[in-house]
Amino acid sequence: MKIFQLLEGIFQTLSLDFCDSPGERILDSQEFSLISNEIPCWSELLHQGLKEEKAETLRTIRHVFRSLWVYFSILNDNFDSNIEKHEINLIKANLKSIHSYNPDFFPLILLYHDIGRPFDKEWHAHESARLILKNGLFERFELTTIQKKILMGVIKNHLLPGTIFTGESNYCGALSLFHDGDLNEIWETKEHTYQFFNSLMLFTIIDIWGYDYSKIFNHYFVYYRKIRDTLIDIFHEVSSLSLDPNTRYQQAYKRLREVDRLNFKWRVACALRIFQFVDTRPDQSVESYYIKIEQSLAEINKTWEEFATQLSPEHFLIQFKYALPIMMVLASETFFRKPMAPDATIKPELFDFWDVCIHTIKSLRLSMNKLSNDSDVLWNFIFELPWGWFLQKKYLKLVRSKQFLEQIRNCQPSFNAELNSYIIHVNLKE
Repeated sequence: MKIFQLLEGIFQTLSLDFCDSPGERILDSQEFSLISNEIPCWSELLHQGLKEEKAETLRTIRHVFRSLWVYFSILNDNFDSNIEKHEINLIKANLKSIHSYNPDFFPLILLYHDIGRPFDKEWHAHESARLILKNGLFERFELTTIQKKILMGVIKNHLLPGTIFTGESNYCGALSLFHDGDLNEIWETKEHTYQFFNSLMLFTIIDIWGYDYSKIFNHYFVYYRKIRDTLIDIFHEVSSLSLDPNTRYQQAYKRLREVDRLNFKWRVACALRIFQFVDTRPDQSVESYYIKIEQSLAEINKTWEEFATQLSPEHFLIQFKYALPIMMVLASETFFRKPMAPDATIKPELFDFWDVCIHTIKSLRLSMNKLSNDSDVLWNFIFELPWGWFLQKKYLKLVRSKQFLEQIRNCQPSFNAELNSYIIHVNLKE
């Protein structure tokens, strides 16, 4: 039986209440058993996860089941949302196109994208891909070689579009794709390149809906399509050049860096959740967010141009993980999930944070004598804090303290050869 057929038979009959039910009920359900019998390696990994990290595994199961429910609900015209109908129809058309490419392709993404979370939450996308490869999990499915490569690449990099949109990453974060030799064949044709980035975009949207507390708006689709199309154009154009791999990489970095230069103000404004609420009300225009940034910089006697120039070229290289709540707290003294207030101001601590991260890179590169030969190597800043830390006064105070900035300065980097990236791990847990 095709996996698509099996899952469609299960999820087109499920109610939303089932998808929101506790993980224990999912584990005991007849539906879970049906999937486990058809894909035993999938269920075996989940049972290993239960032994390793039970709470995280149960969250993963609930999320995967809900994501599958969303997917089949859209295909069957049963998905109720606040999104305009033409956008839902466009998603459906894209999903049906992928179904024509291979019926099992998208269900396999949803089933396996978070399989590594119980074992390595921080780098779970890479861990999921590693487990799939180690256990040969895609060998039993009817997939061509290029389909397997695209599928693995999407799972391994499934966080990229969302983090570009929310500012935790940027377009230069896509440079890691060029370092993955298994993906080189994808960029050789625009058809494969489109399939890769289109699948990433569609997955990102359904992944958000896979959490019952998430809410998205119509502008999300406009921005995600822009991210998709920008990456398709750059990757296909650069890969089609008759150049050696290193020169192609440098050309890609040049193109991505230029896009990021134009996108940097958006990235800073993400501290006020511009990504979620822009254009949802007349007073939530892009310009209104940018004016807030410029006004706040003026309070410390700087212009936007001075600030951006001061942070170049290192800000192109910075990739954050778990930093969005931190930047919100720095900008607003608290964490919130609501539109920016008309009288909101951005606190200078946000700019101090960016400045410290930039100067930390400069200082470390100087001490390692690597000012010239790694000018395009990414730097991943990973911030580790307890779950729900932004609801606790002591952590709110810590993040806004000089001690926090000093801890960033004192961190020692490690180098990840697979990502071709330096890692700066900032542990703020007690």
